[in-house]
Amino acid sequence: MLGGYERGYNGLVHRFPVAPFGLYGFLPIVWLWGLWQAICLVRRGGSDDRARGALLLFCLFQILYVVAASSMLTFLEESRYRFQVEPLIWLVTTLCVTTVYGHLSDRRHL
Repeated sequence: MLGGYERGYNGLVHRFPVAPFGLYGFLPIVWLWGLWQAICLVRRGGSDDRARGALLLFCLFQILYVVAASSMLTFLEESRYRFQVEPLIWLVTTLCVTTVYGHLSDRRHL
């Protein structure tokens, strides 16, 4: 029932823009941005900012742990463990894209 959806989703995620990495090729950039953002939030000092930074750090280290473990355990096999952290990957990616877009639109209006 979900085969067509899964094939389409995997085709988009793994083949665009460059197969076999696809969109996951951008994961190191997004992960490093997230780490920098989390460190900045924790250093600001406010309790809300520290909580946001700690939650972002938790997401980032979950992504790192599962991606590293699945890469070691499923070499040359589709990474079945990525489904455990895929929502976290999309969350961090969304934060990155919206923050960058916000900065660019602020500069454009100056």
